[in-house]
Amino acid sequence: MSRTKENAPIENIENAEKHYARFSEETKLLSDFLKHIATLDTGVIVVITTFFNNFNHPYLGLIITISLICFAISLISIVISHFILVNTLAMFSRDLKRLPLDIDRRLYMNLAYIAAAGFLSGFSLLIGFAVSSGLIAN
Repeated sequence: MSRTKENAPIENIENAEKHYARFSEETKLLSDFLKHIATLDTGVIVVITTFFNNFNHPYLGLIITISLICFAISLISIVISHFILVNTLAMFSRDLKRLPLDIDRRLYMNLAYIAAAGFLSGFSLLIGFAVSSGLIAN
């Protein structure tokens, strides 16, 4: 069995490099997904705050407030998830023997689910309001 300077078997190094490549690709895909949701979240927040005063509807304040809270939760979970992703990827790239912990993966995946759920909830509230108030024709 051939060995490198670090006295580790080449097969283990090759497996670690393959694992790092898969993990790196997974991280890039999730990061892109989260960036798209963050862009949509911020865009919707800007549109809501711009046109908030143009509507006079009794339930508008409550629906808009709940919707903004959903979008804010989504953005906060995206920031935390990105921090965990970058930190995990940086630690793994420095030391290929240190595999990403399952807790890290579960945590950033759960935060990604929370981000998507927050966005979908906020957007659903806005669509429901638009349909019920007649802003969107049936």
